[in-house]
Order: sequence, then C-alpha cells, then structure tokens
Amino acid sequence: MKSVRRLLLVLMWATLAGCGGSDSPSSPAPGPGGGDTITGNERIGWNQTAGGPAELGGYRYAIYVDGTRSEVADASCTASGSGTYACSGRLPTMPAGSHVIELATFVLDGSTIVESPRSAPLTVTVRAASAEAAGPAARTPPSTVSTGDGITFDLLAVAQDLDRPSDLAIAADGRLFVAEAAGRIRILGDPVPGPPAAAVLEDVVDPGSGGLLALALDPDFDRSHFVYALYTAAGREGGLTFRLARWRESAGRLGQRAVLLDGVPAAPGTPSGTIRFGPDGRLYVALDDGGDPDSVGRLASYNAKVLRLNSDGTTPDDQPAASPVLAAGVSSPGGLDWDPATGFLWIVGSNAGAHLAAVFGTSDDRANAMAAASLPPGPERTPRAAVFHRGAGVPALTGDLLVAGGTALLRLSLAGRGHQRVASIERLLEDQVEGVRAVAVGEDGAIHVATASAVLTLRSR
Repeated sequence: MKSVRRLLLVLMWATLAGCGGSDSPSSPAPGPGGGDTITGNERIGWNQTAGGPAELGGYRYAIYVDGTRSEVADASCTASGSGTYACSGRLPTMPAGSHVIELATFVLDGSTIVESPRSAPLTVTVRAASAEAAGPAARTPPSTVSTGDGITFDLLAVAQDLDRPSDLAIAADGRLFVAEAAGRIRILGDPVPGPPAAAVLEDVVDPGSGGLLALALDPDFDRSHFVYALYTAAGREGGLTFRLARWRESAGRLGQRAVLLDGVPAAPGTPSGTIRFGPDGRLYVALDDGGDPDSVGRLASYNAKVLRLNSDGTTPDDQPAASPVLAAGVSSPGGLDWDPATGFLWIVGSNAGAHLAAVFGTSDDRANAMAAASLPPGPERTPRAAVFHRGAGVPALTGDLLVAGGTALLRLSLAGRGHQRVASIERLLEDQVEGVRAVAVGEDGAIHVATASAVLTLRSR
C-alpha cells in the first residue's frame, strides 16, 4: 500500500530474527535513517524471519513511542523470501513533534510475555495537521463507494473523534450503540437532548489491545432495555480475564449491572472475544484460548470455545450434559453471525499458530460439526467482526458475509453445500479509511462500519 511504502522510506526496514521456545527473541535491527518528517498516518514496516507460517503466527510485535509501549495494531505479514516475511502495522497516534520509535518482537510462553530487547531507536517528526496535510495521507473518506457489480453507496460520517471503536449494536428504534476499547459506550441517535449519551465501564482493563470487546442488545430490547458487554478485567491472581455483564438502559444511561460470567483467562497479548444473540434468543459467547493452545481440548475450560447461554447467563436446559459449551476450536474469535440461508453459525477469527485468518461454520445443534473455510491470502491477521447481509434495501447483497478485516471491509460470497466455501471476496474501503474495526447492518440494509476513530454508514442509492 502507498502509506506503507511511504513510511518505509522514512524508517527503512527492521529485521526481526526468528524466535522459538521460551528464549527471548532477538532484537529488531533497523537500518540507517531517522529524523524524517511524517504525518503519523503511515504504517511502519519491517522484515521478519521465521521457520514457517505456524511459527510466524505465534509472534506479536510491540512498538515503543518515547518509551511508552503498545502492541502494533493491524499487523500483517506476507512471504518475501526463504524464511523471510515482509510485515507492516499501523502506527499509534502521536502528537505533533519529535518522537523516538523502538520496535520489539514478543511471544507468549503460557501466560508470560517473552519480549526481545528494543531495537536501535528511530527518530521521526510528526508534522502538525493543516489544510495542506489533509490530503490522501489523512485518509479522508470518499463520498461514495461502489462494488464490482455496480452497487453504489453514499458514505456518511455518523460520529468522529472516537477512541478505538470495537463493536456496534443497533436498537430497533434506530439508535446505534458504539463500544470504545477503553470502556466507554456511546449511544448515537439518542432522542435525549444534548451530546451523545455515554456510559463508562469502570472495571474495564485496556492493555492497549483488548478492553471493551463486544456489545449485544437483548432481542426484546424495546421491553427489557438490556445491554450486554464482553470485556477484559483484572483477574484475582493477576493477568486479564473475560467478564460478561448486563446493564439496563434508561434515557441513554446504563445501570443495574449484573455480572453473568467472570474469571475466564484472556490471552495476555491480544485478547479476543465476541457476543451475539442467536435466532433462538440465546446469547452466544466466543472466547479466545487464554494464551494456552491446549485449552481447546479441555471441555472444562471455556477458553477457545463458543458458549450458548440464556439471557441471564444460565445454561439452557437443552444443552447436552448441562454444559454451555456449544463448539470448540477457535483460538482468536473476532465475530459471529448466522447464515440466513442455512441457519449455520459462522465465526471469524483464527486458529492458534495460523498465519491466515479463517472462517468457521457449525450447525447450532452439533458441537462437533465444525468445518473450516480459509480466507484467501491478504493482509488481515485476525478479522474483528462479521455480519450477514439479509438483503433489506440491497437485494444484491443477500446472503453475503461482511467482515471487518482490519484493513478493509470484506464482502464474502459463499457457495457449495451448506455455503461452506468462500466463492469470491471483494475488498471495500481499502486505503480509503483508517481501517475497519467493526461492522453492523441495520434493518434498512444500511451498513455501519467503525474505523480507528469514527463510525461511517454506507447507504445504498
């Protein structure tokens, strides 16, 4: 992408040596350079050596800006030679002025983060925003978006200056609930006068990735006004754990909290999980492997599992063995929805050690009826959200699976028996917005997407 190449000219390439076992990874070794002026909207690039895609899939990348650590967002790698991969990721937000950037690679050894020493420092200067700077590098969204088969959408900005939106939920009255990773829930379109209503979840722990992960509204929201959230919180013995809680919304405010699930370990590097209500009115919860790949085979563990719960957090009477576990096998779940044509539950995410993202389908009555359908190669590391388009307002999209792919909005057409094969894929909004972190579809067929700092709506003409 142009934005990646532009920054590579500034920062050169960093080479991250392969790492294995529990030994500390080798330090990144940036080439000469530094002191250049950038906009801050570019992506940083480096070379990564690894023994293969499986080994590469276990790597994570940290970036230090003036000594402050965060994980590189939207990191992706493609093979560029024998044992070498060209990688890139999004820069964190930096104010105007001079900054020192250092890189590191790390792996997870159980629940322990094993990180290399930092690379040699690179100095860059972020220029202040100006009318002249608000060009392509600022990724000003276009006014319209067209698909390959001629569907034209108007692209409208619904909200801006948000803090890493992580999920979207739409109420029957048209209000849009927006989760921000740091723990804030905003309600857009609220009839209450004044600025957008918001609630802050005080017990959310946001380590730079994770935090408030997902939202869901009760299917009977008009009556109950129940709002559900999945997020990472502090565990009793240290580390991160998943917490599922429910609130009652009233006049744009959330109260009467009830914790429905707690204490399930969350992956320490990049926690991932999601929640959605199914056609049967049950609450489905997908949780990552907690940093332990072996958890997938332990039925007593809720990690790397999909749970099926009643709306009050209890186990439905029709669940086999009185266990909420519906399916196992997704180590990093990003989103889920049901194919309206088959009733299959589809989960987007990735398996432990997999370099490419994958899509999984399972019937809702067989815990072991899971089949994988890999996405074609692309820059996505782990898809963040998914929703089937039911065709309202846009018949040509009926049955297409829309995936928040990090770098683009992916439109997947499914085919074959049970729709378990990805027949085609179209990348929308790529290089036109600040990534795509979440996606939802309204009853009118409008597509709502969340970027790194905004919520946009695609409405067909």
